Amino acid sequence: MAKALFTLAVVTLVISTQAQTKPSSHSNQSTGKVQSAQALRSEEVGDLLNATNEARIAVESRNNQDALFHVDHALQNVARLENDNKNARFVPLYQELDRYTVLAPIMTEKNRTSNTSTGSQGASTTKKTTQTPNPAIQQVAGQFTSVGLDIQAAKEHLDSAKLAIQQKDFTKADEALAAVQNGVVVTSVASDLPLVRARENMVLAREAVNRGNFKEAHAALTAASQALGNYASNQGVHSADARSVKSEIDKFNQSIDQNHADADSKIDSWWGRVVDWTTTSTEQSRR
Repeated sequence: MAKALFTLAVVTLVISTQAQTKPSSHSNQSTGKVQSAQALRSEEVGDLLNATNEARIAVESRNNQDALFHVDHALQNVARLENDNKNARFVPLYQELDRYTVLAPIMTEKNRTSNTSTGSQGASTTKKTTQTPNPAIQQVAGQFTSVGLDIQAAKEHLDSAKLAIQQKDFTKADEALAAVQNGVVVTSVASDLPLVRARENMVLAREAVNRGNFKEAHAALTAASQALGNYASNQGVHSADARSVKSEIDKFNQSIDQNHADADSKIDSWWGRVVDWTTTSTEQSRR
């Protein structure tokens, strides 16, 4: 049985959580987080993928109870996502909002599968890896401009995994859970990288505002503005829109120390607009 097990590290943007603990119920009530339907859906995807990885850990340990708990948790995420995205098959994961560095186990599983398909020896066993908490969100997000999960396929594989766990067929259960991870689609559009960088810094600014650290928020918004400027200078599809948001950010940032009553809502709005551009660009690249 493939032993692609991984201990996820929680990024520094959120309170740390140890791997192998049971995931908490979905909530968007904690402070400092972007408040939007897009952000909620992204959280669900990250939570689902983390629960899937935890289920694989439990399956490897032959722990039926924990494995079923995590699979059921992931299926609950699927149900909410299906309810919110009735006409969408792929749901995006915005890495800057993710509570876990979920791409590490996903990409390792994809590489393992790729190696196995090409006949590499010993590829069926992947050692457990640990990532230390650090600003890795900046590094990981720089590699991909879009991450999306095939929700329909995820549900099918999770249902198969649940049945296999109930039947104590751990090999089949692990294969089904691995298939969920392989259902993640990652793409990279070079022209969109500045938009990803802008999004990341907007999230950092949002959280700095929540802490009352407006000097840090100013620096993060300045970086976001610079990223939007880089995108606009490259004549991206949304160059005019980027220049407009950049202008709004620059104007607001001039007096953020004194006038910040609606800083969080403004940043949420800017982030949401940029997200729409990157999602559209990625969808176009898949056609």
